Amino acid sequence: MRMATRFSMAACLVVGLAAAGCEGGTPSGLASPKATGAAPGGGGTTGGGTTTGGGTTAGGGTTGGAIAPGPTASSFKADPAITASEALWHIDFDTFAINVFENMVGHGLAVRSLGPNAPINRAAKDKLVGVVLQRVNTAYLRNPDGTKRAGQSFKITFVAVVPSNDQRFQNGPGVSYSRICLGSRESRCMSGTLGVEKLDPGNRSTEYACQLNALGTFMGRICGTNSELTTRNSTGGPLKDTDLKFVDGTYKLGQGTAQEDQRFREINAALSDWGTAIGNVVAHEIGHSVGLDHDNSTRGIMLAVSNAQDLSDPNIPFSPRSRAVLAQTLGVQP
Repeated sequence: MRMATRFSMAACLVVGLAAAGCEGGTPSGLASPKATGAAPGGGGTTGGGTTTGGGTTAGGGTTGGAIAPGPTASSFKADPAITASEALWHIDFDTFAINVFENMVGHGLAVRSLGPNAPINRAAKDKLVGVVLQRVNTAYLRNPDGTKRAGQSFKITFVAVVPSNDQRFQNGPGVSYSRICLGSRESRCMSGTLGVEKLDPGNRSTEYACQLNALGTFMGRICGTNSELTTRNSTGGPLKDTDLKFVDGTYKLGQGTAQEDQRFREINAALSDWGTAIGNVVAHEIGHSVGLDHDNSTRGIMLAVSNAQDLSDPNIPFSPRSRAVLAQTLGVQP
């Protein structure tokens, strides 16, 4: 995926570049949008990333209708009615955990000096993952918690933590289920490719999209309109150890001072906006894996070129054309 630039048929999303393609700093040689995929677990071409237009974030303020950070990562359960391996997805923040941590630091949403396992950093990551999963679920017409909407939801289910007691997942990623990894070497908003996934017409196989900066979702590069916590757009600047109560659920609006309420809003607005933007890119890349190519017929998730405003939109849908394809490749739950 990229932002605000023209883009040829491919499985990547891009933002803010003038040139077509999915070059975006991919070290393992994805030089062509039509290069054949090399990751295990799938047989499609490398296609359809995401591009965004309009460059970097426009700090300050929240996006109307933004998802409020709530559920923890472990609360998302795989729908027991879905058994096809191609429809079981692990959205993986742990394979490249150090990169994910540095990406959060770069966005002002983690404290580097404390390390990734500090309570403040664990709590912020959990909140962020929760927003990402909510957005991916609603993109595929599921409830935010992953449960189905009868007669509407596509037959696909998402987890952030692989359940050890679920036999459907026992043979590992790329075999029993599909996995898409998050993280990037870059930890700031930037133009270029935001993610790459293999195009699998007909959704014929499981996927394993876990090649840093080459295959997966490059979360450090992704920005909506308010995806960073900085001195420019917040009263307190980047996240601090003393902000734990604003992230772990213990603080409620009105409990403290006006300044504390403001800090709570700023932190959660940034987590919500960034998580929504990441979720929209993940939904786009998974779309390629389940049979969708880019669709420029109308504003929607599978546009080849996106922008910060669309990435921040928690309600941007798949187009009618894309939904028709998903109904064929995934099916709709009764």
